Amino acid sequence: DGPGLISIKLARQVKNQMKIPDTPGVFQIRYGGEVNMMDTAGHTVTRSFVCKGVLLVDPTEEDRCVISFRKSMLKIELAQNSSNCWATKEMNCKLGIVDYSQKKIGKLNQQLVTLLSANVPREDLYEIQNFHLDKVKQCWHDPFSLGYLISMEKNHAKTWDQYEKVLMHSAHVNAIGKDKMPSNYISLSQK
Repeated sequence: DGPGLISIKLARQVKNQMKIPDTPGVFQIRYGGEVNMMDTAGHTVTRSFVCKGVLLVDPTEEDRCVISFRKSMLKIELAQNSSNCWATKEMNCKLGIVDYSQKKIGKLNQQLVTLLSANVPREDLYEIQNFHLDKVKQCWHDPFSLGYLISMEKNHAKTWDQYEKVLMHSAHVNAIGKDKMPSNYISLSQK
């Protein structure tokens, strides 16, 4: 079936209202209200629905606030006589955001490499892979480099506690001392 579309103009309004730093590319939504549809004769018909699903941001639609639903997103049709239907009154033209896409650190795996290789030059993929492998190699000699790998872990709090122990142990064993360690490493380990 696939996702519906939301215009970039409306996506920016949602971003501002929700105080999200960047405009997401995808929204998981719930919507209740009127939907304009084409009937079999090609005429526009307005009906009320409860809709749910995923919307991709359409960057080409900059002038209007528009949502385009797929047929599979129209879950429940509300009563035609909206003056007697409490659901229509309560939900009329309300857009609820369940979740939205966010920047996350990704890990290259076989599936992702396969997807990326269709559109990303092989040299660029090798560059990303080599950068990551260099960081992993640095961890064997430089405990401060562990911060890069720790930032990729799901359970940051527990991992940061372990990282702090490694840093402090390394400082003690190497007689570096806190006063000689870079200040940004100390502040990271104290978090």
